[in-house]
Amino acid sequence: MLPLLDIYRKYYGWKMMLYIFGVFFATIVLSAILMDLAFSALHAVPKPNPNIRHDLTMFAFNYTFYLNVAFGALALYLWRVNRTHPMEHGCPRAGGQSARRMTGKTTLARVRPSASRATRMRPVKALISA
Repeated sequence: MLPLLDIYRKYYGWKMMLYIFGVFFATIVLSAILMDLAFSALHAVPKPNPNIRHDLTMFAFNYTFYLNVAFGALALYLWRVNRTHPMEHGCPRAGGQSARRMTGKTTLARVRPSASRATRMRPVKALISA
């Protein structure tokens, strides 16, 4: 929200930014009060747990531990695949278009002269007279 308010300050000035901040703040506070009232009316607010400190400090090898290990291993595998076979995201390390523009040479693919943009484009005069 702060970057958005900074953009509003640059384009519309301080007065409009403060007005938008006030509208945002009032909307957030009003929606929080309405949600609290709705959950309280439905008895959906949980009761406080007096043993919360014991529950949080206890360590156990349950299903969440094994899920964390499995998804951690999957994340490491995907990170390694991306490092060894990067996709073209415009990153110079990946050898994409930006790498060719920066170095002036192709890194992963060869460009045929007949497939260049200059040979595929028709002159503007030919388009106007056609």
